[in-house]
Amino acid sequence: MATLVLVGPPNAGKSTLFNVLTKSRAALVADYAGVTRDPLVGQMQLGGQQVINLIDTGGFAGAGDSLSKLVNQRIVAMLHEADMVLVVVEKAAQPSADMQQLVKQIRLLNKPLLLLLNKSDKARASDTTEWYRLHPQLLEISAVHRHGIAALHKQIISAIDNQTGSDTEPDKDSDQTAHAPRLVVAGRPNVGKSTLVNFLLGENRLITSDIAGTTRDVIAFPLQRAGQSFTLLDTPGVRRWGRIHQTLEKFSILKGMEALRQCDAAILLIDGDAGLLEQDLRLLGRFRSIAPATIIGINKIDKLHPETKARLNSQLSRRDPALAHYPLVHFSAHQGKGVNQLLRQALKAAKAAQQNFATSVLVRTLEQAIAKQQPATNGRFRPRLKFIHQVTPKRRLTFRISGTQATRLHPSYIAYLANTLTQRFALTGVNFDLDFVDSKNPYGKA
Repeated sequence: MATLVLVGPPNAGKSTLFNVLTKSRAALVADYAGVTRDPLVGQMQLGGQQVINLIDTGGFAGAGDSLSKLVNQRIVAMLHEADMVLVVVEKAAQPSADMQQLVKQIRLLNKPLLLLLNKSDKARASDTTEWYRLHPQLLEISAVHRHGIAALHKQIISAIDNQTGSDTEPDKDSDQTAHAPRLVVAGRPNVGKSTLVNFLLGENRLITSDIAGTTRDVIAFPLQRAGQSFTLLDTPGVRRWGRIHQTLEKFSILKGMEALRQCDAAILLIDGDAGLLEQDLRLLGRFRSIAPATIIGINKIDKLHPETKARLNSQLSRRDPALAHYPLVHFSAHQGKGVNQLLRQALKAAKAAQQNFATSVLVRTLEQAIAKQQPATNGRFRPRLKFIHQVTPKRRLTFRISGTQATRLHPSYIAYLANTLTQRFALTGVNFDLDFVDSKNPYGKA
Protein backbone atom coordinates (compact mmCIF):
# COMPACT_ATOMS: atom_id res chain seq x y z
CA MET A 1 0.00 0.00 0.00
CA ALA A 2 0.99 3.60 -0.52
CA THR A 3 2.10 5.46 2.61
CA LEU A 4 1.04 8.94 3.65
CA VAL A 5 2.88 10.70 6.52
CA LEU A 6 1.58 13.56 8.67
CA VAL A 7 4.24 15.92 10.01
CA GLY A 8 4.26 19.39 11.52
CA PRO A 9 4.93 21.41 14.68
CA PRO A 10 3.55 20.37 18.09
CA ASN A 11 -0.17 20.92 18.74
CA ALA A 12 -1.00 21.69 15.10
CA GLY A 13 -3.81 19.10 14.97
CA LYS A 14 -2.04 16.17 13.29
CA SER A 15 -3.57 13.54 15.60
CA THR A 16 -7.06 15.01 15.20
CA LEU A 17 -6.66 14.85 11.41
CA PHE A 18 -5.31 11.29 11.70
CA ASN A 19 -8.47 10.22 13.56
CA VAL A 20 -10.67 11.95 10.98
CA LEU A 21 -8.94 10.36 7.98
CA THR A 22 -8.81 6.86 9.52
CA LYS A 23 -12.34 7.21 10.98
CA SER A 24 -11.06 6.04 14.33
CA ARG A 25 -10.00 7.27 17.77
CA ALA A 26 -6.61 5.58 17.61
CA ALA A 27 -4.55 8.73 18.18
CA LEU A 28 -4.54 10.31 21.62
CA VAL A 29 -5.65 13.95 21.41
CA ALA A 30 -5.15 16.67 24.04
CA ASP A 31 -5.03 20.44 23.92
CA TYR A 32 -1.32 20.84 24.57
CA ALA A 33 1.95 20.13 22.81
CA GLY A 34 3.96 16.92 22.82
CA VAL A 35 1.14 14.39 23.19
CA THR A 36 2.24 12.19 20.27
CA ARG A 37 5.78 10.78 20.38
CA ASP A 38 5.94 7.46 18.56
CA PRO A 39 4.79 7.11 14.93
CA LEU A 40 1.21 5.80 14.88
CA VAL A 41 0.13 3.74 11.86
CA GLY A 42 -3.46 3.50 10.61
CA GLN A 43 -5.31 2.92 7.37
CA MET A 44 -7.57 5.22 5.40
CA GLN A 45 -9.83 4.28 2.52
CA LEU A 46 -9.97 6.46 -0.55
CA GLY A 47 -12.34 6.29 -3.49
CA GLY A 48 -13.46 2.77 -4.36
CA GLN A 49 -11.46 0.09 -2.57
CA GLN A 50 -8.08 1.83 -2.51
CA VAL A 51 -6.50 1.73 0.97
CA ILE A 52 -3.35 3.53 2.05
CA ASN A 53 -1.24 3.56 5.19
CA LEU A 54 -1.43 6.77 7.21
CA ILE A 55 1.31 7.58 9.74
CA ASP A 56 0.93 10.17 12.49
CA THR A 57 4.16 11.56 13.94
CA GLY A 58 5.19 13.65 16.93
CA GLY A 59 5.61 17.38 16.81
CA PHE A 60 8.78 18.50 15.00
CA ALA A 61 10.89 20.90 17.07
CA GLY A 62 14.39 21.96 16.08
CA ALA A 63 15.68 22.39 19.62
CA GLY A 64 14.73 20.58 22.77
CA ASP A 65 15.61 17.87 25.26
CA SER A 66 16.91 14.39 24.45
CA LEU A 67 13.34 13.07 24.07
CA SER A 68 12.52 15.75 21.48
CA LYS A 69 15.62 14.78 19.51
CA LEU A 70 14.47 11.15 19.48
CA VAL A 71 11.05 12.26 18.23
CA ASN A 72 12.69 14.24 15.42
CA GLN A 73 14.77 11.21 14.43
CA ARG A 74 11.63 9.09 14.13
CA ILE A 75 9.98 11.79 11.99
CA VAL A 76 12.91 11.89 9.55
CA ALA A 77 12.87 8.08 9.35
CA MET A 78 9.15 8.12 8.49
CA LEU A 79 9.74 10.67 5.72
CA HIS A 80 11.93 8.15 3.89
CA GLU A 81 9.00 5.66 3.90
CA ALA A 82 6.45 8.16 2.60
CA ASP A 83 4.88 8.24 -0.86
CA MET A 84 3.35 11.60 0.07
CA VAL A 85 3.82 14.03 2.97
CA LEU A 86 1.18 16.26 4.55
CA VAL A 87 2.64 19.12 6.59
CA VAL A 88 0.00 20.24 9.10
CA VAL A 89 0.36 23.74 10.56
CA GLU A 90 -1.90 26.31 12.18
CA LYS A 91 -3.18 28.88 9.71
CA ALA A 92 -2.86 31.72 12.24
CA ALA A 93 0.82 30.96 12.91
CA GLN A 94 3.80 32.03 10.85
CA PRO A 95 6.46 29.72 9.34
CA SER A 96 9.11 29.09 11.98
CA ALA A 97 12.73 28.23 11.32
CA ASP A 98 11.90 24.63 12.29
CA MET A 99 9.14 24.40 9.67
CA GLN A 100 11.36 25.91 7.00
CA GLN A 101 13.99 23.30 7.84
CA LEU A 102 11.43 20.48 7.73
CA VAL A 103 9.98 21.52 4.36
CA LYS A 104 13.50 21.81 2.95
CA GLN A 105 14.27 18.24 4.07
CA ILE A 106 11.10 16.93 2.42
CA ARG A 107 11.91 18.68 -0.86
CA LEU A 108 15.39 17.15 -0.88
CA LEU A 109 13.69 13.72 -0.69
CA ASN A 110 11.63 14.63 -3.77
CA LYS A 111 8.36 13.64 -2.10
CA PRO A 112 4.92 14.99 -3.08
CA LEU A 113 4.13 17.61 -0.47
CA LEU A 114 0.88 19.32 0.51
CA LEU A 115 0.77 22.08 3.14
CA LEU A 116 -2.40 21.97 5.25
CA LEU A 117 -3.42 25.17 7.06
CA ASN A 118 -5.39 23.68 9.92
CA LYS A 119 -7.79 25.46 12.31
CA SER A 120 -8.84 27.73 9.47
CA ASP A 121 -12.22 28.25 11.16
CA LYS A 122 -10.42 30.10 13.99
CA ALA A 123 -8.27 32.26 11.70
CA ARG A 124 -10.37 33.20 8.70
CA ALA A 125 -8.82 36.66 8.33
CA SER A 126 -5.22 35.50 8.75
CA ASP A 127 -2.72 36.36 6.04
CA THR A 128 -1.42 33.20 4.33
CA THR A 129 1.24 34.94 2.22
CA GLU A 130 4.17 33.60 4.23
CA TRP A 131 2.83 30.04 4.07
CA TYR A 132 2.35 30.40 0.32
CA ARG A 133 5.97 31.50 -0.04
CA LEU A 134 7.10 28.49 1.98
CA HIS A 135 5.14 26.08 -0.24
CA PRO A 136 2.59 27.14 -2.87
CA GLN A 137 0.61 23.87 -2.79
CA LEU A 138 -1.57 24.48 0.25
CA LEU A 139 -5.08 23.76 1.42
CA GLU A 140 -7.10 25.33 4.23
CA ILE A 141 -8.86 22.81 6.48
CA SER A 142 -10.40 22.38 9.90
CA ALA A 143 -9.85 18.85 11.19
CA VAL A 144 -12.18 19.37 14.16
CA HIS A 145 -15.11 20.51 11.99
CA ARG A 146 -14.23 18.33 8.94
CA HIS A 147 -13.94 21.39 6.68
CA GLY A 148 -11.86 20.78 3.57
CA ILE A 149 -11.59 17.01 4.12
CA ALA A 150 -13.34 16.15 0.83
CA ALA A 151 -10.94 18.43 -1.07
CA LEU A 152 -8.04 16.83 0.81
CA HIS A 153 -9.17 13.36 -0.30
CA LYS A 154 -9.12 14.48 -3.93
CA GLN A 155 -5.62 15.92 -3.59
CA ILE A 156 -4.36 12.70 -1.99
CA ILE A 157 -5.92 10.49 -4.68
CA SER A 158 -4.35 12.59 -7.43
CA ALA A 159 -0.89 12.55 -5.83
CA ILE A 160 -0.94 8.82 -4.97
CA ASP A 161 -2.16 7.88 -8.46
CA ASN A 162 0.70 9.86 -9.99
CA GLN A 163 3.18 8.13 -7.69
CA THR A 164 1.95 4.52 -7.86
CA GLY A 165 -0.21 4.45 -10.98
CA SER A 166 -3.98 4.76 -11.24
CA ASP A 167 -4.41 0.97 -11.42
CA THR A 168 -3.48 0.47 -7.76
CA GLU A 169 -5.21 -2.65 -6.49
CA PRO A 170 -6.48 -3.27 -2.97
CA ASP A 171 -3.95 -4.95 -0.70
CA LYS A 172 -4.48 -8.70 -0.95
CA ASP A 173 -3.20 -9.19 2.58
CA SER A 174 -5.54 -6.64 4.16
CA ASP A 175 -8.19 -9.26 5.02
CA GLN A 176 -5.55 -11.55 6.50
CA THR A 177 -4.18 -8.70 8.61
CA ALA A 178 -7.66 -7.77 9.79
CA HIS A 179 -8.26 -11.34 11.04
CA ALA A 180 -4.76 -11.93 12.41
CA PRO A 181 -4.44 -12.44 16.18
CA ARG A 182 -3.94 -9.24 18.14
CA LEU A 183 -1.24 -9.51 20.83
CA VAL A 184 -1.00 -6.74 23.40
CA VAL A 185 2.27 -6.07 25.24
CA ALA A 186 1.59 -4.43 28.61
CA GLY A 187 3.16 -3.91 32.01
CA ARG A 188 4.67 -1.36 34.35
CA PRO A 189 6.77 1.53 32.94
CA ASN A 190 10.30 0.65 31.79
CA VAL A 191 9.87 -3.15 31.68
CA GLY A 192 10.98 -3.29 28.02
CA LYS A 193 7.72 -3.21 26.06
CA SER A 194 8.95 -0.89 23.30
CA THR A 195 12.33 -2.62 23.21
CA LEU A 196 10.56 -5.92 22.53
CA VAL A 197 8.49 -4.39 19.71
CA ASN A 198 11.58 -2.79 18.16
CA PHE A 199 13.39 -6.14 18.19
CA LEU A 200 10.50 -7.84 16.39
CA LEU A 201 10.30 -5.00 13.87
CA GLY A 202 14.03 -5.20 13.25
CA GLU A 203 14.39 -1.43 13.62
CA ASN A 204 14.14 1.28 16.26
CA ARG A 205 10.63 2.34 15.26
CA LEU A 206 9.52 3.12 18.82
CA ILE A 207 11.26 5.54 21.15
CA THR A 208 12.94 3.82 24.09
CA SER A 209 14.05 5.81 27.11
CA ASP A 210 14.69 5.46 30.83
CA ILE A 211 12.07 8.17 31.33
CA ALA A 212 8.85 6.61 32.61
CA GLY A 213 5.82 7.34 30.42
CA THR A 214 7.72 7.66 27.14
CA THR A 215 5.02 5.68 25.29
CA ARG A 216 1.63 7.39 25.37
CA ASP A 217 -0.40 5.89 22.54
CA VAL A 218 -1.39 2.31 21.82
CA ILE A 219 0.77 1.53 18.77
CA ALA A 220 -0.21 -1.36 16.47
CA PHE A 221 2.13 -3.13 14.03
CA PRO A 222 1.17 -5.93 11.58
CA LEU A 223 3.92 -8.58 11.72
CA GLN A 224 4.71 -11.99 10.32
CA ARG A 225 7.03 -14.45 12.02
CA ALA A 226 7.56 -18.17 11.35
CA GLY A 227 4.74 -18.10 8.81
CA GLN A 228 2.23 -16.66 11.31
CA SER A 229 0.63 -13.25 10.75
CA PHE A 230 -0.37 -11.24 13.80
CA THR A 231 -0.71 -7.69 15.05
CA LEU A 232 1.47 -6.55 17.94
CA LEU A 233 0.31 -3.64 20.10
CA ASP A 234 2.61 -1.66 22.37
CA THR A 235 0.86 0.07 25.29
CA PRO A 236 1.78 2.80 27.79
CA GLY A 237 3.29 1.67 31.09
CA VAL A 238 0.72 1.34 33.89
CA ARG A 239 1.46 2.77 37.31
CA ARG A 240 -0.72 2.63 40.41
CA TRP A 241 -3.87 4.64 39.71
CA GLY A 242 -3.51 6.61 42.96
CA ARG A 243 -0.12 7.92 41.84
CA ILE A 244 -1.42 9.22 38.52
CA HIS A 245 -2.36 12.89 38.57
CA GLN A 246 -2.01 13.95 34.94
CA THR A 247 -5.16 13.63 32.84
CA LEU A 248 -3.14 12.63 29.77
CA GLU A 249 -1.57 9.66 31.55
CA LYS A 250 -4.99 8.51 32.74
CA PHE A 251 -6.32 8.63 29.17
CA SER A 252 -3.25 6.69 27.98
CA ILE A 253 -3.86 3.93 30.53
CA LEU A 254 -7.57 3.77 29.69
CA LYS A 255 -6.65 3.29 26.02
CA GLY A 256 -4.31 0.49 27.07
CA MET A 257 -7.10 -1.20 29.02
CA GLU A 258 -9.39 -0.91 26.00
CA ALA A 259 -6.71 -2.62 23.89
CA LEU A 260 -6.78 -5.51 26.38
CA ARG A 261 -10.52 -5.89 25.84
CA GLN A 262 -10.09 -6.00 22.07
CA CYS A 263 -7.02 -8.27 21.91
CA ASP A 264 -6.78 -12.04 21.46
CA ALA A 265 -3.97 -12.48 23.99
CA ALA A 266 -2.04 -10.22 26.36
CA ILE A 267 1.63 -10.47 27.28
CA LEU A 268 2.30 -9.17 30.79
CA LEU A 269 5.94 -8.10 31.00
CA ILE A 270 7.76 -8.23 34.33
CA ASP A 271 11.18 -6.72 34.91
CA GLY A 272 13.30 -9.66 36.05
CA ASP A 273 15.95 -7.30 37.38
CA ALA A 274 13.43 -5.57 39.68
CA GLY A 275 11.59 -8.75 40.61
CA LEU A 276 7.87 -9.23 41.24
CA LEU A 277 6.16 -6.08 42.55
CA GLU A 278 2.67 -5.49 43.90
CA GLN A 279 1.81 -3.53 40.76
CA ASP A 280 2.58 -6.63 38.66
CA LEU A 281 0.04 -8.64 40.67
CA ARG A 282 -2.55 -5.85 40.34
CA LEU A 283 -2.04 -5.81 36.59
CA LEU A 284 -2.43 -9.57 36.41
CA GLY A 285 -5.76 -9.19 38.20
CA ARG A 286 -6.89 -6.72 35.52
CA PHE A 287 -5.71 -9.06 32.77
CA ARG A 288 -7.75 -11.90 34.26
CA SER A 289 -10.93 -9.87 34.19
CA ILE A 290 -10.41 -8.22 30.77
CA ALA A 291 -8.11 -10.08 28.37
CA PRO A 292 -9.22 -13.31 26.62
CA ALA A 293 -5.81 -14.91 27.33
CA THR A 294 -2.64 -14.02 29.20
CA ILE A 295 0.97 -15.13 29.31
CA ILE A 296 3.74 -13.77 31.54
CA GLY A 297 7.09 -12.70 30.14
CA ILE A 298 10.00 -12.05 32.49
CA ASN A 299 12.35 -9.68 30.70
CA LYS A 300 16.07 -8.92 31.09
CA ILE A 301 17.25 -12.50 31.70
CA ASP A 302 20.61 -11.37 30.29
CA LYS A 303 21.08 -9.49 33.57
CA LEU A 304 19.90 -12.33 35.84
CA HIS A 305 22.09 -14.81 37.65
CA PRO A 306 20.70 -18.39 37.44
CA GLU A 307 20.07 -18.39 41.20
CA THR A 308 18.16 -15.12 40.92
CA LYS A 309 16.06 -16.59 38.10
CA ALA A 310 15.16 -19.66 40.19
CA ARG A 311 14.34 -17.47 43.20
CA LEU A 312 12.06 -15.29 41.05
CA ASN A 313 10.14 -18.34 39.80
CA SER A 314 9.67 -19.48 43.40
CA GLN A 315 8.55 -16.00 44.39
CA LEU A 316 5.95 -15.92 41.63
CA SER A 317 4.32 -19.20 42.66
CA ARG A 318 4.46 -18.30 46.35
CA ARG A 319 2.96 -14.81 45.99
CA ASP A 320 0.04 -15.89 43.84
CA PRO A 321 -0.83 -19.59 43.31
CA ALA A 322 -3.02 -18.58 40.35
CA LEU A 323 0.14 -17.71 38.43
CA ALA A 324 0.57 -21.43 37.79
CA HIS A 325 -2.36 -21.10 35.36
CA TYR A 326 -0.31 -18.86 33.05
CA PRO A 327 2.62 -19.79 30.81
CA LEU A 328 5.84 -18.24 32.12
CA VAL A 329 8.61 -17.34 29.66
CA HIS A 330 12.02 -15.87 30.48
CA PHE A 331 13.44 -13.74 27.66
CA SER A 332 15.64 -10.78 26.79
CA ALA A 333 14.07 -8.08 24.60
CA HIS A 334 17.48 -6.46 24.18
CA GLN A 335 19.28 -9.60 22.94
CA GLY A 336 16.28 -11.43 21.48
CA LYS A 337 16.78 -14.57 23.60
CA GLY A 338 13.52 -16.39 24.23
CA VAL A 339 11.43 -13.97 22.14
CA ASN A 340 10.27 -16.70 19.72
CA GLN A 341 9.14 -18.84 22.65
CA LEU A 342 7.26 -15.85 24.06
CA LEU A 343 5.38 -15.36 20.78
CA ARG A 344 4.63 -19.07 20.39
CA GLN A 345 3.06 -19.21 23.84
CA ALA A 346 1.02 -16.04 23.21
CA LEU A 347 -0.29 -17.30 19.85
CA LYS A 348 -1.05 -20.71 21.38
CA ALA A 349 -3.07 -19.10 24.18
CA ALA A 350 -4.90 -16.86 21.67
CA LYS A 351 -5.86 -19.91 19.59
CA ALA A 352 -7.02 -21.82 22.67
CA ALA A 353 -9.26 -18.91 23.67
CA GLN A 354 -11.08 -19.06 20.32
CA GLN A 355 -12.13 -22.71 20.48
CA ASN A 356 -15.69 -23.91 20.09
CA PHE A 357 -16.74 -26.83 22.30
CA ALA A 358 -19.48 -29.37 21.67
CA THR A 359 -22.17 -29.21 24.33
CA SER A 360 -22.19 -33.01 24.70
CA VAL A 361 -18.47 -33.01 25.55
CA LEU A 362 -18.94 -30.18 28.06
CA VAL A 363 -21.86 -31.94 29.76
CA ARG A 364 -19.88 -35.18 30.02
CA THR A 365 -16.94 -33.29 31.54
CA LEU A 366 -19.24 -31.64 34.09
CA GLU A 367 -20.77 -35.00 35.05
CA GLN A 368 -17.33 -36.51 35.55
CA ALA A 369 -16.27 -33.58 37.72
CA ILE A 370 -19.40 -33.92 39.90
CA ALA A 371 -18.93 -37.68 40.19
CA LYS A 372 -15.39 -37.14 41.41
CA GLN A 373 -16.31 -34.36 43.86
CA GLN A 374 -19.82 -33.13 44.67
CA PRO A 375 -20.59 -29.55 45.71
CA ALA A 376 -20.74 -28.85 49.42
CA THR A 377 -24.19 -28.53 50.97
CA ASN A 378 -25.65 -25.07 51.30
CA GLY A 379 -27.80 -25.15 54.43
CA ARG A 380 -30.13 -28.11 54.07
CA PHE A 381 -29.69 -28.44 50.33
CA ARG A 382 -26.86 -29.46 48.05
CA PRO A 383 -26.52 -27.51 44.77
CA ARG A 384 -27.26 -29.71 41.75
CA LEU A 385 -25.55 -28.84 38.47
CA LYS A 386 -27.44 -30.15 35.45
CA PHE A 387 -26.22 -28.53 32.27
CA ILE A 388 -23.27 -26.63 30.75
CA HIS A 389 -22.82 -24.99 27.36
CA GLN A 390 -20.59 -22.44 25.70
CA VAL A 391 -22.07 -18.96 25.35
CA THR A 392 -21.56 -17.43 21.91
CA PRO A 393 -20.84 -14.94 20.55
CA LYS A 394 -18.55 -13.68 23.28
CA ARG A 395 -15.26 -11.81 23.14
CA ARG A 396 -14.01 -13.99 26.00
CA LEU A 397 -14.56 -17.71 26.29
CA THR A 398 -17.64 -18.17 28.50
CA PHE A 399 -19.31 -21.31 29.88
CA ARG A 400 -22.83 -21.16 31.34
CA ILE A 401 -23.68 -23.73 34.01
CA SER A 402 -27.29 -24.15 35.16
CA GLY A 403 -28.85 -26.15 37.93
CA THR A 404 -30.58 -25.97 41.30
CA GLN A 405 -28.93 -23.35 43.55
CA ALA A 406 -26.08 -23.09 41.02
CA THR A 407 -25.52 -19.46 41.99
CA ARG A 408 -24.80 -20.50 45.61
CA LEU A 409 -21.75 -22.63 44.92
CA HIS A 410 -18.81 -22.16 47.25
CA PRO A 411 -15.87 -20.26 45.64
CA SER A 412 -13.61 -23.26 46.20
CA TYR A 413 -15.93 -25.48 44.11
CA ILE A 414 -16.05 -22.85 41.36
CA ALA A 415 -12.24 -22.91 41.33
CA TYR A 416 -12.38 -26.73 41.14
CA LEU A 417 -14.65 -26.59 38.09
CA ALA A 418 -12.41 -23.98 36.45
CA ASN A 419 -9.33 -26.16 37.02
CA THR A 420 -11.16 -29.19 35.64
CA LEU A 421 -12.07 -27.35 32.42
CA THR A 422 -8.54 -25.95 32.11
CA GLN A 423 -6.95 -29.39 32.36
CA ARG A 424 -9.53 -31.18 30.22
CA PHE A 425 -9.39 -28.72 27.31
CA ALA A 426 -5.79 -27.43 27.64
CA LEU A 427 -6.88 -23.88 28.48
CA THR A 428 -3.61 -22.86 30.13
CA GLY A 429 -3.35 -19.08 29.87
CA VAL A 430 -7.00 -18.64 28.83
CA ASN A 431 -9.08 -16.26 30.95
CA PHE A 432 -12.52 -17.82 30.61
CA ASP A 433 -15.69 -16.93 32.52
CA LEU A 434 -18.09 -19.26 34.35
CA ASP A 435 -21.66 -17.99 34.33
CA PHE A 436 -24.00 -19.74 36.80
CA VAL A 437 -27.78 -19.72 36.36
CA ASP A 438 -30.43 -21.17 38.67
CA SER A 439 -32.99 -23.41 36.97
CA LYS A 440 -36.59 -22.26 37.30
CA ASN A 441 -38.85 -24.21 39.63
CA PRO A 442 -41.67 -25.62 37.48
CA TYR A 443 -43.88 -25.81 40.58
CA GLY A 444 -43.19 -22.29 41.74
CA LYS A 445 -45.51 -19.37 41.45
CA ALA A 446 -45.95 -17.87 38.00
